[in-house]
Amino acid sequence: MYKKVIIIISIVLFGACSIFMGCGKKEEIKDPEIKKQMKLIDEMKIKRENRTRELKEMDGSKLVQDLSNESQRGLEPFNSMAYKEAVSRGSKVVSELSSALKLTEKPFLLGLLALRTINLDEYKKLEPGFRIKPLIDALESAKFFNAFGVPHLYWEEAAKAIIEEGEGAKEYLVPLLKNTRLAPVWGSEGTITNKIYQYRVCDYAWKMLLDIDKKEVEVSQDASVRDSLFSEYTEK
Repeated sequence: MYKKVIIIISIVLFGACSIFMGCGKKEEIKDPEIKKQMKLIDEMKIKRENRTRELKEMDGSKLVQDLSNESQRGLEPFNSMAYKEAVSRGSKVVSELSSALKLTEKPFLLGLLALRTINLDEYKKLEPGFRIKPLIDALESAKFFNAFGVPHLYWEEAAKAIIEEGEGAKEYLVPLLKNTRLAPVWGSEGTITNKIYQYRVCDYAWKMLLDIDKKEVEVSQDASVRDSLFSEYTEK
């Protein structure tokens, strides 16, 4: 742990010296761990630049296919370069995106969210159930829940899209109140959240139901307390 921290600090200091010329003549890096880390950083940068260039050169239909592929891989919108490129093109990709969604039996999540972001009117032309079901399926089957956010802190686009459906989303969310599968999120914030709240799929569904009804309820860290509040929706 401490060794990794020292390596990262060394890399940052080396970079700072190179940029501001505050360390005099650049010396050859001899530490093999630092050299390895710097090589990885360079490789990642080159790979990202190549991928960005590749996406820029794609026509609309190929970009939409990449959105579908990244959806299948489970990438979140904020981690999908194809999603970022599609949104940046705006109206230029709406026709291909809308057509692709309508032609598929099960719309791909990133495509739905991209269309919703680019053109909400076109998104709403899709049948409500056609929009909601893939979002609910993603919520129910996700391995990590970063694409939806953290219930007591913030919502990401996938959760916002479900909540935006209002009453129409309730019939899909209520059954999930029985789903007690853990709903982890990755990242430093996720580690803290997982340890304190131990969120489950049912907690995500419950908080979305509350937000649809515009009800302010403090989210307890105690799962049993949260469970006791589900009856508002299950006993109807």
